[in-house]
Amino acid sequence: MPTPQNTGQANPWLVTRLLWGALLVSTFVYLFVLQRVPAPTQPPEPMMPPMLGAVALSIAAVSLWLPRMGFANAVKAALKSDRFTSHLVQDPDASMILREEAPSVRMLVNDKMNRDAVAALFFTPFVLSMALAESISTFGLVLGLLGFGWPQFLPFFCVTWLLFALRFPRPEAVMAQFEKVGGVQFEKPCSSRSRRWRRRTP
Repeated sequence: MPTPQNTGQANPWLVTRLLWGALLVSTFVYLFVLQRVPAPTQPPEPMMPPMLGAVALSIAAVSLWLPRMGFANAVKAALKSDRFTSHLVQDPDASMILREEAPSVRMLVNDKMNRDAVAALFFTPFVLSMALAESISTFGLVLGLLGFGWPQFLPFFCVTWLLFALRFPRPEAVMAQFEKVGGVQFEKPCSSRSRRWRRRTP
């Protein structure tokens, strides 16, 4: 499977969104299959929907929690290894009157290399979350193949679509999450005057 690190010049967010769209389409393929497969002659087991529903809710919770934790751990490890290019700049929150005496803070360079590194850290947890979410729709597929009707199997697809909507890859949201869990900031566009206070880290 391609990752943002081995796709050459490809936009990593484009790759991520294409994967998101492909998995979304697969859920509609399941529905198409259910319309083409004849219903079984044997009546289905009535306990199957609630049993699979309980498992699906557990998977939904894990799909929201586990990838977030994985991303946070990956971000912290990457920052400790100095994987990101950074600068020391004067604290932008310091008083303008005391600007010359303001302490220095470390900010990440807002360039393509650093942004692509964030996308690469996000990719694996994203794939995990999407795989878990997509698995819930397979429960709906199983119920449909067993002979259950739309009221029984469609809620599984709805849960998957909701999780997909929540996990749509938006670079701005991912960058904000990166800054939050890493306790760092990407430098913002600054004036020529503020650039005089920037210096490279040793």
